[in-house]
Amino acid sequence: MAATLTNTQAVSTIVEMLGGMNIAPDALEWTNDVPAARAIMNAIAEQLCFEDASTDAICAALRDIALEDQETQILKGLSSYQKEPSAELSAYRLPSNISRETEYIRLEVQALEAETERLKVRSQQIRKASQHMTQDIHSLQDTISTVRSTNKDTMNRVDDLSLQMDGAIADATQASCSLLSTFDPVLYEAYATSFDTIDNFYSNYTDTFTSYLDYIDTSSQTLAEEAEISADELEALMKKYSPEAKWEDIPLSVREYYMQQAYLEQVGDLCDKMEGVSVSQELSQDWIRNALYLAEAEMTVPEDFTGAIIPGVREEIGNALARDQVTYLDSRGAFLDNAISVMEDTIMTPLDNLLSHLSLEEKLVQDTESLCGVLGEEIESAVETLATPQSSAEIQHGDPAATSSAERQSAVNDTGLESLKGLEGWEREVEIKQRQFGPGHDGLFQALNPLNTANNHFLDAIYANSPLNTSPPFAYSPYLTNLMDEARTVTTQLSSETDRLTKEVENTIESRRTQRKLGAFVDQWVTAQMRTYECVYC
Repeated sequence: MAATLTNTQAVSTIVEMLGGMNIAPDALEWTNDVPAARAIMNAIAEQLCFEDASTDAICAALRDIALEDQETQILKGLSSYQKEPSAELSAYRLPSNISRETEYIRLEVQALEAETERLKVRSQQIRKASQHMTQDIHSLQDTISTVRSTNKDTMNRVDDLSLQMDGAIADATQASCSLLSTFDPVLYEAYATSFDTIDNFYSNYTDTFTSYLDYIDTSSQTLAEEAEISADELEALMKKYSPEAKWEDIPLSVREYYMQQAYLEQVGDLCDKMEGVSVSQELSQDWIRNALYLAEAEMTVPEDFTGAIIPGVREEIGNALARDQVTYLDSRGAFLDNAISVMEDTIMTPLDNLLSHLSLEEKLVQDTESLCGVLGEEIESAVETLATPQSSAEIQHGDPAATSSAERQSAVNDTGLESLKGLEGWEREVEIKQRQFGPGHDGLFQALNPLNTANNHFLDAIYANSPLNTSPPFAYSPYLTNLMDEARTVTTQLSSETDRLTKEVENTIESRRTQRKLGAFVDQWVTAQMRTYECVYC
């Protein structure tokens, strides 16, 4: 450093770092006395003009101006020097850099070799995977063939079952129609009309009942509002009819009312006194009449009459309100009693009758359902019986040498007899059911009529959705048929694509020519990379 090292110290340090001899700074002090030598020493010392004087910093400063050991050895081995600069001097690299780059190239070559090994292993794995894929493709093709054959057998079986079911439904429909023809219809419109009449009456009477109750409530509220007494009026009445009030100040109507009340009380007392008195029949009436006349003539108003017979104003007002409330409740209760009576006579009784009839109809429907269930079982038994000759016919179409004509004839006869016996038993069962359930159940035909109509709709819908008029009724729907066709097409395409892919894999990966091309490509690529690195770093 210029601030801490002199030029002689700097030159001594540089010589020591370059691997030369150890020269003491004092031995070079004489150069400062010579101007040219001092200039050279200063120029060399300026190469270390920085604050950090550590060994690493000095080596870094001398790296670009000093020669490496290998360069020194090369320089010693040269016999002559070129005076003119070489054109390749700009591309010159240090031996240490070349060594590091060579090491990098070696490591990269190792990585490429490892990658080549991985590619070889991967190609082997691809070859094995292609073999497994080929096996899976063959297995898938076998599975597709099996599914197609199974599907074909299932379709044939479904067609047979559809034809058998069509015949069974036709027989069941015919038997049901013959059974239904024995019953008389019942008009359910009468039930509907009765129920509508009851409903209309109930609605109208409910509206009337509600409006009348509203009228009673409104009238009661109006009377209560009219009967309201303010505090001033109540105070005036209490003052007017107080015990200290004079008899002459009381209104005439009130005095007459309470006079009558007092008269009735005296008559009651007189009657109480006359209880138990025994008089002759001739004198009893005259005596009573005279006694009443004298009592009325001698009646006088005592001084404290007002306070004795006139009750309190509050009590009278309470009694009046209680009488109004009793009147309101009596009218409301009478109307409610009348409403209950009307409801019981005009609504509840017809509803009970209608409920009893409907319960009876429900019982008939349940009996009909059970009868139809028995009929269905008989039809299934007949279908199973009729399926037996078909098996016998299939046996007939077998090997002619296996069975003789006599055996075939006996098998056909036995099967025919069993079928006839089954049909005869079924007919007898139907006749028994007709005799058992026919009389006394007039409403059964009307109950079974909707079921018959529903079955006709079902049959019409089934035949309408069939592809052709001659197709079985329970064939696949058009949507399912189209879906199955699309599945077959996709399966065929998948099989063809799988075969093509297998052939391509076998022709490309497993061929020796491809393997040779792949190895040559890897070798050429590695060689080109090596040459590139050699040209760049050399």
